[in-house]
Amino acid sequence: MKSDFIVRTGDVLQIPTGDGRAYLAQVMGEHFAGIYVVVFDVVRPIADVLTGIDELATASPVFAALTLDGHIARGTWKKSGHAEASSARFLPAYKVTTGDPVRYLVEDFAGTRQRPATPLEARALPYRKTSSPAFLDRAVRAREGLTPWLPALESVRADGVLLTADLFRA
Repeated sequence: MKSDFIVRTGDVLQIPTGDGRAYLAQVMGEHFAGIYVVVFDVVRPIADVLTGIDELATASPVFAALTLDGHIARGTWKKSGHAEASSARFLPAYKVTTGDPVRYLVEDFAGTRQRPATPLEARALPYRKTSSPAFLDRAVRAREGLTPWLPALESVRADGVLLTADLFRA
């Protein structure tokens, strides 16, 4: 397998808007076959995308999702490089069912730590789900006004994500 298709935490990706520009995104974590990708408010002409990598450390996230690496393998998303990933700032926590309809657990991103969820956490936390890479493509194009915004795209907004680092203090 070519190394261009191997995806690791810290890899910086280009998510094209379809008009000659691309958003920069970064892989913040891996979970089984999925990768957690954060798309930043850094948009560049594709020819100049490397100039934005240094901005990722301070840029605002706009979208985030656990997704698959198929767009990288097909070349739709290109790797632009590698940078230190601030994973603790972005990796979400999830709720897990216990089989009891009123009792949930909070689970960290890696799936290695769990604890009982408070009622507020049980309402606020999402279940772990994987979004198609095409869903992130649609979100960046809609943010740029190139396609209509769909209410379903709200699920990949980066704001309001409850973080593993906040819910599992060391």
